[in-house]
Amino acid sequence: MVSDELITIIQDKFKEGKGRNEIKDALWQDGYSEEDIAAAIAKIQHDAMKQLPGIAWIYRIIDDIEARVNLATPHMTVIIMVACIGLVLLMAAGLYIIFDPLGTQSTARDTQRQADITQLQNALSAYYQENQHYPTSLNQLVPGFLTIIPKDPQKGTTYAYHTIERAGNYTMCVFYESQPTQCVSAKPATGDIPVVPTATPLPSFVPQSATGSGH
Repeated sequence: MVSDELITIIQDKFKEGKGRNEIKDALWQDGYSEEDIAAAIAKIQHDAMKQLPGIAWIYRIIDDIEARVNLATPHMTVIIMVACIGLVLLMAAGLYIIFDPLGTQSTARDTQRQADITQLQNALSAYYQENQHYPTSLNQLVPGFLTIIPKDPQKGTTYAYHTIERAGNYTMCVFYESQPTQCVSAKPATGDIPVVPTATPLPSFVPQSATGSGH
């Protein structure tokens, strides 16, 4: 059974900006079962939907229907309730996609962005091996290295990309929703390469002995 304490913990963690998977992992490590965590999250989502203007209005209608259910025949009651439940589920699904109260959709989009960047990096590496320079535009990867250019799953725009060092390197940035913006390149800047000291010891200076100098 879902406890009020577990629901409060999940709500507090969500307010702190933590993602759904992060919350589930933390609660699982604290000893909560996966079934209780999933049930608590489902209840929070259900309660959040009921607070939205459109959904709250529908629930008021359902409550009114339930109050008058005895006035209808059993067959008509079943039809009305099934229709109302179907309408609620349809609107709840649509509003959930729009508002995404627990960040499920944003996390999924960030996962897709990471996969897109990895795919683009692999294609850019293959392009460089063949041409000894990077393309000035991602569109040059099609069709030889990619069938289509991946785009941001939310905005539908191409990822920010431009060449540097006379096309000997590049930077490509992705704007995440649940984490800071990240930029990648083919290789680190020269100043970032660590200097490794040699393991060969330098010869020590030994002063010449005064013996045998004749003085």
